[in-house]
Amino acid sequence: MEIADFGTAVYVGNPDADENDESAIGKTARTRLQPEPVYGAPTPAYSPPEAILQMLPIRPSVDVWSVGVILFVMLTGRHPYDVTGESTEEEIEANIKNSRYEIPIDDPLLAGHVSESARDLLRKLLDRDPERRLTATEALQHPWVTGETAD
Repeated sequence: MEIADFGTAVYVGNPDADENDESAIGKTARTRLQPEPVYGAPTPAYSPPEAILQMLPIRPSVDVWSVGVILFVMLTGRHPYDVTGESTEEEIEANIKNSRYEIPIDDPLLAGHVSESARDLLRKLLDRDPERRLTATEALQHPWVTGETAD
């Protein structure tokens, strides 16, 4: 399982820096400044529909989706778009792109042991609409994360 996916990493140089002034580039990046961000290919199994469909620019909500996928796997032992564990990467990608695909958050056989609060968090992390998807700050304030709903 990946926690960091550098396929979507973007290097954006300082637009005010002189390309020949190495001190203006910064201490962490010593590469040539690029006029436009360069996007890589995300890992489909952990990417939301908008990233797979290349609806740029990539937003922080992409990372929130990835956290939702990882949390789903941790709580159920299954991938939300490959619950049988038999799908190819292409099939997982197709399931993510398919707006009619329902994540089995409420399937009693798969997630019957997962609390309603945890399922609520998963629904909000894995919302197909990036505008409605929780932000990282909102996710950290969710009652399941803060422990307010713990038994």
